[in-house]
Formats: sequence, structure tokens, C-alpha cells
Amino acid sequence: EHAGSSRGTAQHLLDNVLSAYLLGWVGERVVANLRKSLYGNLHAMPLRFFGNTRIGELLSRLGSDV
Repeated sequence: EHAGSSRGTAQHLLDNVLSAYLLGWVGERVVANLRKSLYGNLHAMPLRFFGNTRIGELLSRLGSDV
């Protein structure tokens, strides 16, 4: 019975590790897709946007919001 208990514990640990890995991977994919979309939208902005927007504010928003 003790061996079965440790096998169940090992399986539970493996399940937790796999779950954490997959959750992290999915999260990274979501962030990567958001950044790609943001980059594309930024390139589509008219030049006057960059003239009217403070670069420090833009960089801060790009770096911290995503």
C-alpha cells in the first residue's frame, strides 16, 4: 500500500508540474500574440501620432502594459 501511495504522489507531482508548464506556455503565447498585434498596429499609426505622443510615455506603456 505504501508503494502505491508514493506512486500516486509522484503522479500528482508530475501532473502539477505539467499543468504549471502548460499554463506558463499558454500565457507566453498570449503575450507574444498581443505584442505582435500591438507592433502591427503601431506601424499602421500615422506619423502625426508619433509627433503628438511623448516617446517616454509610449515606451512606458509598451513595456509595462503588455
